[in-house]
Amino acid sequence: AVVIACFAPDVGRQAQQVSDHSGLSISSAARARLNGIIILSLFARQVIGTSSGTHVFVQHGWRACSLFMLALKTFQIPVLLLRGPHCSRNRWFGYEGGLEARQRVVLEREKSRSGEGGNGEPTSSAL
Repeated sequence: AVVIACFAPDVGRQAQQVSDHSGLSISSAARARLNGIIILSLFARQVIGTSSGTHVFVQHGWRACSLFMLALKTFQIPVLLLRGPHCSRNRWFGYEGGLEARQRVVLEREKSRSGEGGNGEPTSSAL
């Protein structure tokens, strides 16, 4: 169990880093700079988390440290929800495209809206 607990986050982080770069159609030099920024920010977050977690643990014990980490994870959820599932690449916040989890449904809905006639009634192709 310890080996899995140590190995799984590393595999997940590597998979996330690969997926972050796979959709980018930029030059290799720009991709290298982006990779450097991602690695630097990852390192900074790890240092800040380790420092603050250790400080809370030493000063207040393991229960306070657990509550602190739970509070940080709870804070992440609203921050992640600031950006909807179908925002365009150049938009940071918002819910354009709705809350539907499947993009296919959103695309079909937009297609049916664009197929509406001028009087607001759907055309025969949208039915």
